[in-house]
Amino acid sequence: MDSQDSEIVWDSFERTAPYISNLSEMKRLLNDLILEVSSVADILGKLSERMNTVDVTMKTDIRILLNDLERSLRKGRHIQ
Repeated sequence: MDSQDSEIVWDSFERTAPYISNLSEMKRLLNDLILEVSSVADILGKLSERMNTVDVTMKTDIRILLNDLERSLRKGRHIQ
């Protein structure tokens, strides 16, 4: 993933951090995904998939981040 896409993800993480319960787990997950995928769109897909394998609290945390990333898409921030 290029630095611009990575910045988009971390900006979203920073905006949502006050609402996330499992902050360190979410940060670790994002670090892993950023290394694994090539775009923010791929992160959206991977996070959606991950919701099927985590507990309820982490599922909520992922949904909070997903909503923010999707809102960024709708507001015209370019996500490749």
